[in-house]
Amino acid sequence: MLAVISTQMQALASSSNILIASFLPDIESNHQTQATVAGAFFFIFTAMYVMEALLQPSLDTRAKRHNWCVRIPSQYHAALVSLFGWIAFFDVSLWEDPVTSSSPSAVFGSCIIIGYMAADLISVFVNFEDEGFTFLFHAIATLCPYCMSLYTGNFITYTTSAMIAETSTLWLNARFLCIISKRASNALFELVQLQFFLVFIFVRIVVAMGFLLPWWLKLAGGAYVKGVPNAPFELAELASGDFANFAKTDAPGWWWVFLTFNIVAMCCLNSMWAVGMVKIALGLGGGGDKKKGSKKKTKEDTFTGMNITPFNLLVYVPLMIIPQEKGVGKESSKKKR
Repeated sequence: MLAVISTQMQALASSSNILIASFLPDIESNHQTQATVAGAFFFIFTAMYVMEALLQPSLDTRAKRHNWCVRIPSQYHAALVSLFGWIAFFDVSLWEDPVTSSSPSAVFGSCIIIGYMAADLISVFVNFEDEGFTFLFHAIATLCPYCMSLYTGNFITYTTSAMIAETSTLWLNARFLCIISKRASNALFELVQLQFFLVFIFVRIVVAMGFLLPWWLKLAGGAYVKGVPNAPFELAELASGDFANFAKTDAPGWWWVFLTFNIVAMCCLNSMWAVGMVKIALGLGGGGDKKKGSKKKTKEDTFTGMNITPFNLLVYVPLMIIPQEKGVGKESSKKKR
């Protein structure tokens, strides 16, 4: 079964590379082309944010409006990046040399991330009161390795591996959009939460920590022979290899240190989040901010519904199968009377 999936994904990777190369033949080597693609996605994601802010009058506070408007472009970004991440991950040519190899799919996905994170960085500055230093650090820490890998042409394999983690963001955004649109009090919402938990554990813990982290630490520790396939899914062969002919690369030494710190920090952060989710699932704390017996009506309770826009059509409409909480929309009908 796994062999069939791997074969199909390799065929998809080959087709994807051919398609991208036909439109952008120099995307792997031309920084101007890379900047153009990243700039195009920066404009697209920024436009999504601005238009959603203008077309959602029911979002009556800045915090709610910002939270919703961030999630819409984030959902498209996560879908595209995780797609190209998985495609590139199964691209055999990408792993021929784990330091210098590249592929059109991997570079295209990196350009999408750079465009999105640049737009996200601006939204963090604009809404710094709500976002704070945590999201500022997240945006900068994400931008740095992708910009540096495209500029130097090294370690595209690492940035490709990091793209896979965005798969869980799809379900994280779905969860938040359900909460904002008052669809968080039924079994279907619990199914969304369960899906998010399972996908998060798989891509950010099982894949990242159980698969990619050992491979990267082994690679950074000297297990690198130029021209020899060193893919994560070939660890058995890699472990039995002869590393006496270890070859240095053109990548500067601080690159190894920086990216090793980056991936270790990412795994530590994901582990912390995973522990927090397990605690919530077990009822050990942090389940929400609603106090028992509290009947105080907040502004959040006056939610009257979302407008369907061209940007949220593919994101929000599928969530409409989840019923809204009782009473949603009654507030607006009373005001009209």
